[in-house]
Amino acid sequence: NGVVGAFHVQGVAWNFDTNENDVLDPAPAPVTASVRPRDVESLRHFEGECAVWSQRASSLQTLGSVDCSVRTRLTSKEWEIFTIAPIQTSGRVRWAPIGLGDMLNSGGALLDVGRLEEATTTEGQRGEIISASIVTRGPGRFVAFSQPAPSRIIIDGGYGSAPSELAFDYTEETGLLSFILPDERNEEAHQVAISWD
Repeated sequence: NGVVGAFHVQGVAWNFDTNENDVLDPAPAPVTASVRPRDVESLRHFEGECAVWSQRASSLQTLGSVDCSVRTRLTSKEWEIFTIAPIQTSGRVRWAPIGLGDMLNSGGALLDVGRLEEATTTEGQRGEIISASIVTRGPGRFVAFSQPAPSRIIIDGGYGSAPSELAFDYTEETGLLSFILPDERNEEAHQVAISWD
């Protein structure tokens, strides 16, 4: 994951004599920011689809390649923070964990992202169950891109507690998956398993 910020700071300039900003235009025109996955250093050599979370707009978009862009219009002093995550694909499942959707650096909560994996049936054949795992900080609203919706989300209870299933919300049109992470126990990160039957 990577983070890109867009800020409208037109209309002011730094005054080196007074060490303050001078307002040159109290009402500068709106600007349009264009952000691409290639703007993230760690994604410059990635080839594939990406999911883009817009923090202020609280919205999710997908981009077909790292050369595609998200555009946002900003008025004076407005800003937007974009978290960009590569989309993993396995069979019918597309998946990109974003992080805590209400934090400025949403992806900063993610400590580890596992690859999508196909489960093997008891007969040793490839099954229809696909799973992914993440290790993340909490509490808060975790957001991800998922198509289709998962069958279940299981969180490790931590510190000897039994794992439990988490309720989730899913928006089919955008693939936005969200669920609430509880408080951490003894400052242990959450281990979360997502599965698609």
